[in-house]
Amino acid sequence: MAADLSRARAAAVLRPQPPTAPLGTTLKYNPQLWGDDELRAIFVARLGELQRLLDALRNTPAGKVPQHILITGQRGMGKTTLLRRLALAVRDDAELAAAWRVLDFPEEQYTVSKLSEFWRNVLDALADNLETQGATTAELAALDAAIGEIDALPPPEQEDAALDLLSDWLAEHRQRVVLLIDSSDLLFANLAGGGTARKEQRPIADASATPLWRLRKTLSHQPEIFWIGASYQALEAQNHYHDAFHDFFDLCELRPLGVDQMRQALLALARVFGIDGQRGEAGAAALAARLDARPERLKALRAMTGGNPRTTVLLFDLFAANGDGNVHSDLRGLLDMMTPLYKARMENLAEQPRKILAHLMELWAPQAARELAQAAGLPVTTVSGQLTRLESEALVDKVRLPGARRNGYQVSERLFNVWYLMRYAPRRMRQRLNWLVEFMRLWFSGEELLAQAQLRLARHAAGEVDEAALDYSRALASTLPEARAERCQLEWSVFSAVRQHATDTRRALHELFDLDGDDRAYATADDYLQRFGALDAGLAQCPHAADALTEWIDAVKGSLSLSLAEKERVARESVRLSGFQYCKLVQVFADERCTWSELFSPTAATTLRRATLAGDFFPDCPDSRLSYTQSMASFAEQPTAFVLAVSLLAVKFNDEWLDKAVRRAMTLDIPDARAWRELGNLLQDHLARYDEAEAAYRQAIDLDPDTPFATANLARLLAVRGERATATLLFRQVLATGESPRWTTSDKRALRLQAELWLGNRDSARLLLADLAQPAANGDAYAFWRLREQLGECHRLGIAAELVALLEESALADFLRPLALALRAANGEDVLAAAPPEVAALAEEICATLVRPASRAQSA
Repeated sequence: MAADLSRARAAAVLRPQPPTAPLGTTLKYNPQLWGDDELRAIFVARLGELQRLLDALRNTPAGKVPQHILITGQRGMGKTTLLRRLALAVRDDAELAAAWRVLDFPEEQYTVSKLSEFWRNVLDALADNLETQGATTAELAALDAAIGEIDALPPPEQEDAALDLLSDWLAEHRQRVVLLIDSSDLLFANLAGGGTARKEQRPIADASATPLWRLRKTLSHQPEIFWIGASYQALEAQNHYHDAFHDFFDLCELRPLGVDQMRQALLALARVFGIDGQRGEAGAAALAARLDARPERLKALRAMTGGNPRTTVLLFDLFAANGDGNVHSDLRGLLDMMTPLYKARMENLAEQPRKILAHLMELWAPQAARELAQAAGLPVTTVSGQLTRLESEALVDKVRLPGARRNGYQVSERLFNVWYLMRYAPRRMRQRLNWLVEFMRLWFSGEELLAQAQLRLARHAAGEVDEAALDYSRALASTLPEARAERCQLEWSVFSAVRQHATDTRRALHELFDLDGDDRAYATADDYLQRFGALDAGLAQCPHAADALTEWIDAVKGSLSLSLAEKERVARESVRLSGFQYCKLVQVFADERCTWSELFSPTAATTLRRATLAGDFFPDCPDSRLSYTQSMASFAEQPTAFVLAVSLLAVKFNDEWLDKAVRRAMTLDIPDARAWRELGNLLQDHLARYDEAEAAYRQAIDLDPDTPFATANLARLLAVRGERATATLLFRQVLATGESPRWTTSDKRALRLQAELWLGNRDSARLLLADLAQPAANGDAYAFWRLREQLGECHRLGIAAELVALLEESALADFLRPLALALRAANGEDVLAAAPPEVAALAEEICATLVRPASRAQSA
């Protein structure tokens, strides 16, 4: 009775029987819980290895000592599942089942530290097998009694007694057993640490007296026992059992799955566990259709898993979800689930290879051994040797370095790398959410990422995204190309949400943006908005705006022409403004709105003004990348407004972001001639892309042939390029164009002045100059600005000398003297030193705009 109870308890603790009914869910760490039919159905990736093991059993005749086998492979490569499937295959084969009894054990035999305990476990497993195979009560009772007698012996005698009982039983019943020993390396390590030489025999100094050597001797002489084990690594990797089992086992190495094997594995999982609510062949067909629609996704899956079957099973659930918006939480859960596996993988490495692997993970992209050695602070020869070892253990792959002919290394299982970035990456990397960004780029196609971004934007607009989910939006934005408006819109939505909800704005921004690096523009934006928000208090102190306070504040803050510093000055001075000054400023802002409406369109001007008031657009943005982001986020689908925003960007910057903004604008369906004209100005004056500028001007002329602004600018472009004849024809068209409702008197006179000078009509040009200069001398700021603009136009056209002569002959020559001196100085004449200081200062200021291409933000 005691033996029965002991065996029952051992069986309950150590050998839970697998259910015969299907479990109905994917299992990652306990494949022994799968039902038999489930295991048969999903086991498709290791058929070659299974066949090899079955052949080894078939080809080992009775009476011959078998060649024992050790299955090796990284954790998750399917060792346990292969052993479990082997046991099932033997039971399914009548011939093999008659020749072999398959005894399987728990994956880790934690209670075994002595060889006597191991053979005791083998006897218990034999008894369990007999019971499940229908042995009689008498047979089981006899075996239980014999086992009980062993328990009563002194411990030094139990090992031989247990082995003798097993050998006698096998000989008596003419049976052979297959021992399926999972985690053989752990078992050997326990035996090596817990065993000693038996006291009554040879001294411990004799290695053959150790438990491992005694076990080897038994396996080498017992033809009835076939050991098929599994190990995380080849036994030679561990010194404490290296000698006993050196070259003893025939190794069956489980290598990573290939793409085709992974496809078959996924289809098998879909048959058994279902996808889109369908199981069986319908489930497999549904998944096959999804795989065929996105062939590159399977390659991404292979890259992420490194061909690891367990990780493939883990990702199957995420794959089946098909990115329904929960991928963020699903991925976090998945990575959390993988933590025991991945931690063990890191901790099993020695210090040096672990350090090298960690640096490689932080760098993510493929790295040459030299660069990795520099990061790790180790000699390159050391790093190269360790990389070779890591490659042999399937932890890293050798790949071609981008843009180079030489090879580098990257982590084989990209999900392992994603996990590391999520868990251990330095703070500067966590801010950029690299782990999530890189996963999403691997997992989703560009079209899927874009669709998710659009869905996310809709949720942001509806206020359905809480603070906890902002990192997903931020990461999703980073997966999109910079040229996509959705990227800028998502980034700005995240930034705005943080400023709206976070109690510590700067700290929250640091968690989502690399404010000290690539995302420093958002620190600038936060500072700008703090100053912008502070304007209200100062503007509210104006004593004359009590009846129209909102209109007054909006007029100042919504100005597209004033810089933030100038708005702050108005706010500071508001409390001291006289009634006259207040009225004058109100008129200035009203005139400004009219000017922008005329130069572009009322709708575009109003759109920019509203975005400015909302804090979504900075007309004088201090950072070009931020200006690009704001323009894309707010106006990407409003072409004329977008061009107006880009023209304001060009006021301060002439760099890659202006170039990107103009390129984006050129792809838009712009219906307004004024916007095309402005694009032409930007292309010509700032980017020197003359062919595209010509195309933009011609598009403007096609849209509005009656307004000569684009015609005049095209004429100037062609003249500068040396196409004088065509330029002359275009200048004549300018003079022949009739009046336009949008023309101001100054506009008309300025354009005609330029055309007449080009055509050599000096008398007509003299009259036009007089008509333009008189209002300027009388205080018309727009007329004076138009006159200054013509200095630059004529300077670039090569007719500056003709204009200088007219300026100096004019009845208003004294008033026009700074303009004439500026033109002369721009042509290299030393004329400023002799001029009165105030005249020289103005001339020098004007000259600076002539020798450098002027902004065309407000030009005709």
